[in-house]
Formats: sequence, structure tokens, C-alpha cells
Amino acid sequence: MVQRFCRKAKPKGSIPGSRNSLARAKRIVVVGDLMLDEFVWGKVGRISPEAPVPVVEVTGETFYPGGAANVARNLREFIEQAAVIGLIGPDRGGRQLRALLAEQNIDTAGTIEDANFQTIVKAMMRAGPVRLWRPTQTLAIRLNGATLLS
Repeated sequence: MVQRFCRKAKPKGSIPGSRNSLARAKRIVVVGDLMLDEFVWGKVGRISPEAPVPVVEVTGETFYPGGAANVARNLREFIEQAAVIGLIGPDRGGRQLRALLAEQNIDTAGTIEDANFQTIVKAMMRAGPVRLWRPTQTLAIRLNGATLLS
């Protein structure tokens, strides 16, 4: 009885075993702040003698698309074609973000690289389950006479 109901509930055109083939055929464009999320992983072995802060032995770094780029990455799990429109800088963060999006087959043709813009990088350091720090940045830029804050 339950199997019969589930078969009837499938939308027309779906293929058994596929991840909702109707949604997969859609193309979605995400417009917004393109960011690079950086995670620095490490172990705390001692407290610094200069100040009461942990001394971290860095064991690794990972990078992920953040902000609107993360939304596109998540959508890409369900659809064939995802694209982003946003602003990046001609810096290490911008190059890494483009490479990560290319690995996920996300179209970056609508991405604008501006020499006056620094790619937004949100970093976080973790030692095991504990978040040690997360610096934030506010960047004022001028584009065509308008001042924007990120």
C-alpha cells in the first residue's frame, strides 16, 4: 500500500533512482556576495608565556565557497547547471574561489574581477571542536563613484 502511494506521488518525468529529475534540468543563477571560507585546523599544546592565549600547531587548512558561492555549491547538488554573479578581486582568494567553483562545475562567467576590490575571505581557526578565533573584515570600496561596504 505505501509503495503504491509513493509511486503515485512521483512527478511525471522523474526517473526511478534519480535525484528529482525535474529539478535537475533547471538552471539557477545566484547573485550576491562571493566569499571564500577558510578553515585553519590545529592542536593546542600549551598556553603562550607572553599572554594567556593558546599556542596552536597548525595541522591543516581547508577552503570552501562562502556566501552566495556556497548557495550555488549547495544548489549544484540538486541541479545540473548553477551560476554565480558577483564581485571578486584579482587576489589569492579570488583565484582560489574561482578554482573551487570550477571544480563544482559552477559557471563563473558572470563574475566580475575588479582591481579595486579584495575578495572577501572569512577565516576560522579550530582546535578540535573549539573555535579559537574568527576574524571579520569590513571593506569599503569605490565602484563607478559609489561607495559600498562589504
